[in-house]
Amino acid sequence: MAPTIDQMQLDAQSGQPLRAFTYLYRRSKKLRGYRTWVGIGLAVLGPLSSLISLTAAGVIGAAAALWVLISRIVLIPAEKRRHRLAVRVHEQFDIRLFGLPWNNLVGPKPSHEDVVDAANRLADDDPIAKQHRDGWYPSTAGVPHPANVLIAQWSSVPYGRHMSWAYFQFLAGAVAIGFATAVVIGVAAGSSLTEWLIIWAMPTLPALLDAAEVGDAHRRLAQKKEKVEDELIRPLWDKALGGTGPTDGDCRRLQDELLHVRLNGVQVPEWFYWRRHDRSELNMAQAAAERVDSYKRRPTTSVGQP
Repeated sequence: MAPTIDQMQLDAQSGQPLRAFTYLYRRSKKLRGYRTWVGIGLAVLGPLSSLISLTAAGVIGAAAALWVLISRIVLIPAEKRRHRLAVRVHEQFDIRLFGLPWNNLVGPKPSHEDVVDAANRLADDDPIAKQHRDGWYPSTAGVPHPANVLIAQWSSVPYGRHMSWAYFQFLAGAVAIGFATAVVIGVAAGSSLTEWLIIWAMPTLPALLDAAEVGDAHRRLAQKKEKVEDELIRPLWDKALGGTGPTDGDCRRLQDELLHVRLNGVQVPEWFYWRRHDRSELNMAQAAAERVDSYKRRPTTSVGQP
């Protein structure tokens, strides 16, 4: 009997790519973090430098504009390269567990040397070691292939959707509060429009632009995942409960869609991910257990019966 997803995701052969794509995602997020913290630093320095002179605030504003240019020429392309490699390793992890063929949508499989190197960077990481011991996907014990694949694929979609919606709401609130604070302080200080633009608007441009772009990307990502769930996954699940699917081809087509979403998606910061991790894991495990139970209780028809 072939090993199940539950068994395979706990073995050493799964642990290596799991550590590798986690490390690569973290590297990508670290570059985005640099953009965020430099942007926040410039936003703080702008008003503080105005205590020296309006000229000093103007210099900070010019530095902010330069940082926007640098981040788009250097940091964003580097972030995307690391993200794409992480997605390729993640796909290699998935297709082994799911028994699906590789799709060249993301190019060739990552080199084993790259996977080994990235995995070794997290060899002593306790949180990811625990994630490996617990299993990346929730248990699908007792559900045959490929219905178990569908349940595992489904589990990752609302998990990520909820993360993205929550982070979008966080960013939207932060931007609204920050903008309102700048306006209130500017009015209270009796600043002219020109002074306000130099002291507040220009230095905060990188932070506001980054927050707006990332927030909108998470909003669109959540909407895309919701669409995948409603238009692809639920119909396949209805077929599974009705005894007419899914097939390996159905699961590969769904994996293609999930792969496309990952390639064009964004990651939440590490601190935000771990803040919601336990709650998200519990929700995912409970939902998957209920689907496993529904599949086992589905009505079956014996051969030859109407």
